[in-house]
Amino acid sequence: MTVEFLQVCEEEGDDPIELPTEENGTLLLSTVAAQFPGALGLKYKANADSKTYRGVRLSDGVLHPPPDGGWESKLFVCSFPKENKRKVDDDSAENSSASKTKRLESSRCTDLIVLGLAWKTDEKELQTYFEKYGDLLVAQVKKDRDDYIINFLHIYLV
Repeated sequence: MTVEFLQVCEEEGDDPIELPTEENGTLLLSTVAAQFPGALGLKYKANADSKTYRGVRLSDGVLHPPPDGGWESKLFVCSFPKENKRKVDDDSAENSSASKTKRLESSRCTDLIVLGLAWKTDEKELQTYFEKYGDLLVAQVKKDRDDYIINFLHIYLV
């Protein structure tokens, strides 16, 4: 059974947001980044008593369900680049809010959609082309269910 939504939060202890999965049970990184700008992946605790996180496998902008039970009954936490990590005292909610705002301001993402692509467009060539304009978070040629290009490219630049 495929989970239609999974719970994701920016950091442990935050209220989660439910994000939709794709029909094949995967989750697009662009879906995560739309709600949590700058997020590069997801992690979760395999055991509630553990302090250790497990990373969710990411391949070509697609997050795959964990092998130990899939998306069900887990709370996922966003992973951010190390330079964006916040150092905050846990006792100050005011500082926490200010830190989140500061991180969002310092890591502006540019969401770009390129229309009118040729049917034979190569995703790797497009990634190489757009990397010269900034750090490429996601570059994904949108395709239909039969794996045909729908004629546009979705890009997130940092």
